[in-house]
Amino acid sequence: MQQKNETYGYAVGVQEFDWIRERQAPYIDKTKYVWQMATTKAKYFFLSRPRRFGKSLLVDTLRCYFEGRKELFEGLYIYDKETEWKKYPVIRLDLSNGKYYDKERVHPTINVILEQQERKFGITNPADPTNYDARLTRLIETAYEQTGEQVVVLIDEYDAPMLDSINDWALQDYIRDRIRNLFSPLKAQAQYLRFVFLTGISKFSQLSVFSELNNLQQLTFDQNYEAVCGISEEELLTQWKPDIELLTEKMNKTYSRWGLHYSYDDVVAKLKETYDGYHFSNNFTDIYCPWSLVNAFTMGDIRNYWFSTGTPTMLVNVMRQHNISLQQIEHLHARLDRFDAPTERISDPIPVLFQSGYLTLKSYNPIERKYELGFPNGEVREGFATSLYKYYMVDYVGSQDTLVNAFNDLRFNRRTIEDYRIVQVK
Repeated sequence: MQQKNETYGYAVGVQEFDWIRERQAPYIDKTKYVWQMATTKAKYFFLSRPRRFGKSLLVDTLRCYFEGRKELFEGLYIYDKETEWKKYPVIRLDLSNGKYYDKERVHPTINVILEQQERKFGITNPADPTNYDARLTRLIETAYEQTGEQVVVLIDEYDAPMLDSINDWALQDYIRDRIRNLFSPLKAQAQYLRFVFLTGISKFSQLSVFSELNNLQQLTFDQNYEAVCGISEEELLTQWKPDIELLTEKMNKTYSRWGLHYSYDDVVAKLKETYDGYHFSNNFTDIYCPWSLVNAFTMGDIRNYWFSTGTPTMLVNVMRQHNISLQQIEHLHARLDRFDAPTERISDPIPVLFQSGYLTLKSYNPIERKYELGFPNGEVREGFATSLYKYYMVDYVGSQDTLVNAFNDLRFNRRTIEDYRIVQVK
């Protein structure tokens, strides 16, 4: 049932499905995709999406489903589809729970992540805490023996350690060995596994998860899963129509002092311009950034929320290492296999820009089998104008006004980044 969420508010930043459902917080129903994955013949899945796009919430939705928590799904798509609600043991590893900037942090971080899961099944004092292969193997086998059911393994942000060490190749090699050791049981223990799901950004070829799991189903560009994370326009205009109405009321209350008035259609158009435009298949279904939408509804205003959460140092460093200037990143063209090819190290910045959410698919040429890339929406375009320009123009810009002008030109589409040619003043 649709209702304006004035009383309970929004679960901003909450990634626990049970927390959201138990408190009746607004939730866009994604359980159709959970049902698709759970009932297909495949067992191993990988999904890449930008940060703050709902990957962790999807992982937790899968956890609750496989734990058989039927009551949490009442009123959702999957509720009447599932008839058994069988309970499986679930092992969830979130590799983003820690930082991996130096060798000394790697083992303590992974150790804590494994210990949290080992305690669930009464495992203590592993013989060799640094032998992650043996520890995950024991975890899977113990979970199977205790329950008599095959095990579900959910790995969130599997590549977080690799991305943290992207600028230190020696450290990255060290981490790669540790992560390869951790993931190696996923194929060897197949007979004990019911379902394996991984999320991340990039594919690293030397990790066993991709070199050994050759039956891993890639969902990233699958047309059937393009709206598995994020919010489609249809979902926004149907499930959250009352929320748009409330946002319209709040914005009119705020901006009436300046003589501004917004209709419902005005707000819909502004939401689309600012947060829409992500595409994950050649269907080009418009996907909105969920983080930005939820914050806009919470704050009662349409601002830049996703970009303001931080421009990753990794992104800036990759662009600078490869001499990618801002005027080059719109209207790029690339084949799909450029994004999906595993890499030992991130040597091509274009897939990183796409998978991180700073570029998206804009159009497709079926003859050349090439995609045109560009900024997804106004929020990202403005973010580049205001946040990233300083990394490239710090030596050339002597006045803040130059940045302000660039910001407004890009914001109102009077110019593109290509119009800004950096000319050093002698």
